[in-house]
Amino acid sequence: SGSLYITGGTYRNVDGTFELVYNTGTSLLQIDSGAFEVGTINFQSQSAGTGTANGTIQLNGGTLSVGNLNSTSSSGTHRVLLNGGTVASRFNATWADRTNVTWELQNTTTFNIAHNVTLGEALSGTGGINKTSAGNFTLSGANSYTGLTLATTQRLDDALSLDAALGLQQIRHRVDGLTQSYI
Repeated sequence: SGSLYITGGTYRNVDGTFELVYNTGTSLLQIDSGAFEVGTINFQSQSAGTGTANGTIQLNGGTLSVGNLNSTSSSGTHRVLLNGGTVASRFNATWADRTNVTWELQNTTTFNIAHNVTLGEALSGTGGINKTSAGNFTLSGANSYTGLTLATTQRLDDALSLDAALGLQQIRHRVDGLTQSYI
């Protein structure tokens, strides 16, 4: 159990694993500014047994740069709360393809995806996505977020693979200063 607050500077362990919850307890990783750069974030590395495990990542600003986001246990409840800032990919990956991790867009958040990344969980909330960089970002969950999706790239289909119903209001695609909207 415990909390880690990033309020400036950089936490860097690009080849290592950050264990949000090791076995049982409640943990928080909150990024307000600065950068948190890690190879893997493991929401929960062992089954909680008779205890409970709850882990939260709260991105309010700054950058969360990660290769893998996963959980080796399906017990516990884990959340990723995105209230701005930037989520950046470090390599090709599938992020948090578990039913015990919820993702909520509380505000528009930038996804700097320079690799092929699949988000296996559903995105909910009133915030939106600003997808940047040349990588492919596949949203394969039953998404229900209602904010805008902005893809800044040469081709929309290369930027975002929309494999599930988004439930969003509008998609905007910007190329060379021109914006095309899709409803």
